[in-house]
Amino acid sequence: MKIHAHLKLSEFEEWEGFIVRGRRLELPTGDFVTPQQVITGIALLQIQSDLEIKSSRKLLKLARTIARLM
Repeated sequence: MKIHAHLKLSEFEEWEGFIVRGRRLELPTGDFVTPQQVITGIALLQIQSDLEIKSSRKLLKLARTIARLM
């Protein structure tokens, strides 16, 4: 099996700048993350605390208001 030094994830624009290097994922910022860090980040995003829900509602309300003004 041939191993590539730099593997691009996808041709889609959303994945621009994401590259697999060895056993880590290089982010567009230049940071490297492990699979465990990605899983941990997703788990943290799925936690819906009361404060997070309230903050999200306020942000969405502001975003909708700004969108109407434009």
